[in-house]
Amino acid sequence: MKFFKNPINILIIAVVLGLAIGSYAYFGVSKSHLTLTGLTGSKQTSNDTTIKRMDLTEEVDVSGEIKPSQNIDLAFERGGKVSAVHVAVGDKVKAGQTLVTVENSEYSALLLQAQANVNAQEAKLTELKNGTRPEEMQVQQTNVANANQAVSEAEKNLETTQDKATASLADAYNNSISVDQDAVEAGKSALYTLTDIQYAHQWQANQVGINITNSKAAAVQELLGTSNAGDWIKDYLSPLNGGAYGQVQSAVANPTNENIDAASQSALSALRKVKLALDSITISDDLSAAEKTNLDLVKNNINAKITSVTTKQNAIEVQKMTNASSITAAQTGLTNAKSALANAQNGLNIGKAGASSEEIQAQEAQVQAAQASVKDAQSQISKTIINAPIDGTISKVDAKLGEIAPPDTPIISMMSAGKFQIETHVSENDIVKIKLGETANVTIDAYGNDTIFAATVTNIDPAETIVNGGLTYKVTLQFTLDDDRIKSGMTANVKILTEDKKNVMAVPEGTIITKGADKFVLLDTGNASSEERKVIVGIQGTNGYVEIVSGLNDGDKLLNFGNNQ
Repeated sequence: MKFFKNPINILIIAVVLGLAIGSYAYFGVSKSHLTLTGLTGSKQTSNDTTIKRMDLTEEVDVSGEIKPSQNIDLAFERGGKVSAVHVAVGDKVKAGQTLVTVENSEYSALLLQAQANVNAQEAKLTELKNGTRPEEMQVQQTNVANANQAVSEAEKNLETTQDKATASLADAYNNSISVDQDAVEAGKSALYTLTDIQYAHQWQANQVGINITNSKAAAVQELLGTSNAGDWIKDYLSPLNGGAYGQVQSAVANPTNENIDAASQSALSALRKVKLALDSITISDDLSAAEKTNLDLVKNNINAKITSVTTKQNAIEVQKMTNASSITAAQTGLTNAKSALANAQNGLNIGKAGASSEEIQAQEAQVQAAQASVKDAQSQISKTIINAPIDGTISKVDAKLGEIAPPDTPIISMMSAGKFQIETHVSENDIVKIKLGETANVTIDAYGNDTIFAATVTNIDPAETIVNGGLTYKVTLQFTLDDDRIKSGMTANVKILTEDKKNVMAVPEGTIITKGADKFVLLDTGNASSEERKVIVGIQGTNGYVEIVSGLNDGDKLLNFGNNQ
């Protein structure tokens, strides 16, 4: 009783009771209610919610430093023969403008076939859902005929591509053996010149002469196939036709690819030995002006022949890669055409027999596969085109019409039109979401969140960088417009739009239950019961929703929020 007579004690009790009541009011309220933002933006609260579809946008949020812009080097992802060069050094270009292309007719044909297949598959799906009518049966029959025609065209295209590849490689080998012939003749002639100088000065007995004799012997051994010929005169060298020289002549007589490859390699090795023999002659006053001049000419000629032989060997390898790529594309086209024919025939059969729910689901999968083929063909075409990723000025053009452009080798350089770019580091989990050319919204600390600048991803470093102990990759973005407010060294906050999906099944992020590597949601199964359903999730939207790839159906109801375990 004395305790309650003390006013301070009474005050303490009152405060404790007030906190207890407030905590109960806040924490004691049921958390089973789920607040959702619908497609219209209004909020609703209920014990469960019916799964709906919506548009989702995924972003990667990072911060970085503004720095002066740099040159951008551009290369083809897939090599080939240059078919068009649209720009020259000094030209002003806009983002998305085509700069250079290589031949892509095979992929364009594949794209047309894939787009036609999408139309056919979608038509089949509609027929399955609506039921088969006589006019729809006629469409299916037409699709089968068209697919048959596509297979025939794809077979012809493959045959043409293979013939073209064979002819192109044959031309490359013919050019190579012709250069090899010229090269070994030049090597033999160079040995004559070396012999003239050798005997003109009687160097056989001194050290200089011994060095020349040994180098010449090695060259004769490899070029003409005779050993210990370091002190032979021209009359003895002239009839020799073994070694690389003889191998080249044999390849001319029997010009298989294997023979030409071996002959070219032998000729190149022999020419290098001839070059060493020529270099063994010391340039001194003992040589006359004419001998020095003639020796320089012969050396330059041998160097030129070495370069020619090497160039033709490289041309053969490039042609082999080009042929393999073209034939693979044509084979893929034939495979796709045959698949389309099978699908068309299957659609006709389905139309005749009527469709079950399982057949409709299977056809929906066919539509998705056909759409994927379109994307694949578009991707292949994009690898044969270099577009400007940003506005800027062309600073270098190494591409020439008709030349073979190798993959991953810069042939176009450009300077950005803007003065500044952003360098930031992205975690390994997010870097896989980002691609060149993607757009971003940027805010700068100095101007607040209400001032937004547009930017584009222009470079992604392939090598990792450790930042604050974590694995990251450097990403560079270019401001779309030049703006005097942008200064070097400022801090930029970047939101990169990585994916935008339409009409996908999505649930609030808080409804996802995580157990180890698996994801679950709670479904309302009626009669005050629930079911834990495993799901596969996709992108995470900026609105707090997560895409459901599989595991749920339209009309399912979520019971309540999930908790990570």
